[in-house]
Amino acid sequence: MRVCAIVVTYNRQKMLAECLDALYAQVQVPDGVLVIDNASTDGTADFLLSYPGIHVVRMERNTGGAGGFAEGVRRAYELGFDWLWLMDDDAEPDPCCLQTLCGDAQQQSAGFYAPCVIHKSSGVRQSYHHKARIDRLLIRERYLEHGVRLEANAFVGVLIPRDAVKAVGFPDASFFLWFDDTEYTYRITRLYQSGRFVDKALMYHKDTMYAVSSAHPKHLLGLKNRIKFYKKIASPIGYGVLMLKTLKHVFLLWQLGRGRDALVLVREFLGRSHE
Repeated sequence: MRVCAIVVTYNRQKMLAECLDALYAQVQVPDGVLVIDNASTDGTADFLLSYPGIHVVRMERNTGGAGGFAEGVRRAYELGFDWLWLMDDDAEPDPCCLQTLCGDAQQQSAGFYAPCVIHKSSGVRQSYHHKARIDRLLIRERYLEHGVRLEANAFVGVLIPRDAVKAVGFPDASFFLWFDDTEYTYRITRLYQSGRFVDKALMYHKDTMYAVSSAHPKHLLGLKNRIKFYKKIASPIGYGVLMLKTLKHVFLLWQLGRGRDALVLVREFLGRSHE
């Protein structure tokens, strides 16, 4: 099984170096490493020259994580790899991570294989694994047993078979940032097979997403993408829940004096029909 590790990066050269070093320190080294550089301005392009075996795609502009993964999955698929191992530059796989994922994949069929994600500095297990409720809204899970089936997962070391990509296509670049991974892995579950949690495969993560405040521009983008995603998958009950949650965020933004952002969410909710 030929595996391509796909790493999306933007202006985080130090983290990228740690990620790449961890990839080459794997017990089972990936057959290929593809780095999507989202037009970094911190010297990343020159830095990557020190890794001659890496295939680098430098984007003309920052397309966000969503655009980077869409490009990376397409490129790796066209290069003929059998398995795609996706991560951002803030991921650092344990030396046995890929070997453990591949070992599980050889024994159990699934649409994707998700490692256990652990915050690097705190040691806390992170809730990047999703199970669906009866209303088709997803809940984030942190403590799972090995082999549990998943409906969706973050792009933090998730291993995806080529056949799944063939069945569902490529990630949606229009999300730009956040929820592109949830939408894509949920699409795999819906059109191909559900995912699988592999608890012995460890992925260390150095993200700061929980530190993003409601005043940060990424917060509004995350809310918009949440609406965009759930309007596609929610049951009638879930759609009603989504409407109530949207109204809650609209009210909070209005209280913060961000009436324009509140209207953005209203337009996002009303602008697309419930599918």
